[in-house]
Amino acid sequence: MSPFVSLKRIEFVVTYRCISHCKHCQVDGRQRASRPASLSPELAARAVRELCAAYPISSVMTFGGEHLPAL
Repeated sequence: MSPFVSLKRIEFVVTYRCISHCKHCQVDGRQRASRPASLSPELAARAVRELCAAYPISSVMTFGGEHLPAL
């Protein structure tokens, strides 16, 4: 990891399976269409573990999937 980065917080989107109508949403339809629908739990856990081992992470926040329609 980089000695020039002071990383204390991790934020990432775990899924784009949503309606993208939340006021805070920054993902439009074009961005969603070009990405996988979901991040695998294994990849997410690995990324968090590796970042926590390299930096003093004090906060992890995930987004995505809010207001999922009934399936």
